[in-house]
Amino acid sequence: MPASRIPSSRSSQKKVSINGLARHIEQLVDKEVEKSRQLEEEEENLMREIAVLHNRLIRTHEQKRHSLRRQKEYFDRGMADLAEEMNSGSELSNGDVFVVEGSGEPDWVQELNAMSPGSLEQLAVSVSQGSDGANPQSLS
Repeated sequence: MPASRIPSSRSSQKKVSINGLARHIEQLVDKEVEKSRQLEEEEENLMREIAVLHNRLIRTHEQKRHSLRRQKEYFDRGMADLAEEMNSGSELSNGDVFVVEGSGEPDWVQELNAMSPGSLEQLAVSVSQGSDGANPQSLS
């Protein structure tokens, strides 16, 4: 009978070994499933963040466009007022017309400040006549 016990003992050792291996594999699979779930969550969070950033980018672009449009309107209105003043017959001296440069002003403000009165008058007339050459962006 001792011979019959040995196979039984080996059989139960194999079962224990197989069960242990199965548990180990199951644990590895569970870890990978959890890791996969966490990566999916992170991916979803990143996609939401991308959507938020994209919306902010669109809003910022629209605000910038609106600001540039207002800037051009102010410039055109100011140049038209200047042209009207020049056409009214009053003489302007060198110090009468200037654009005050502030922080964050575009380059064309510096160029306007550097213009001679004759060039400034020519630009003002162009603006009053609707010339494309009077676009503030064309000054740079």
